[in-house]
Amino acid sequence: MVLKSPTHGFRLSFLPSLFPGARFVIIERNPYEVFASNLKLWQTLLDMYSLESYSAEQIQNFVLAAYLIHEETIAEGMRSLGPGTVSRVRYEDLVADPLTEIRRIYSELKLSGFHEAEPALLQHIASVSNHQRNRFVLSPAQKEAVDEEWGPLIRDKGYKWPANWLSLKSSA
Repeated sequence: MVLKSPTHGFRLSFLPSLFPGARFVIIERNPYEVFASNLKLWQTLLDMYSLESYSAEQIQNFVLAAYLIHEETIAEGMRSLGPGTVSRVRYEDLVADPLTEIRRIYSELKLSGFHEAEPALLQHIASVSNHQRNRFVLSPAQKEAVDEEWGPLIRDKGYKWPANWLSLKSSA
């Protein structure tokens, strides 16, 4: 098992040469959530570890550009993998009905052992059932930048503004 890490998306075409016969699960999230989460991550990392300062605009532009490159690289990697070696799942679907999604992943990847794993899966699902997602606030200008840069990708993936957990700063 390779750890869940967005950086592995950049290695998707290369990983099968390291792990022949491996299968891959790509978890995708609402792009607005990806933006808000990555913006916070990079602001925190750069504040803590950078030897120079970066403006909020520079960080935002980096996050906007990096996501498009990441998504393009994942798409290329998925095309290079053989049938039955990759399954894609929406984070929102996984949270809403984890057992059904995991069962589907097992089926798509032709993995055996689901019934044996099911009790442990149910136990884990119960243990994380009270998990609270981070809530983020974006400015109208940030939402507009995401819409402008990622709009086609957001529409192609069928995502919309997630008002249930992501808020816009009021323009007072």
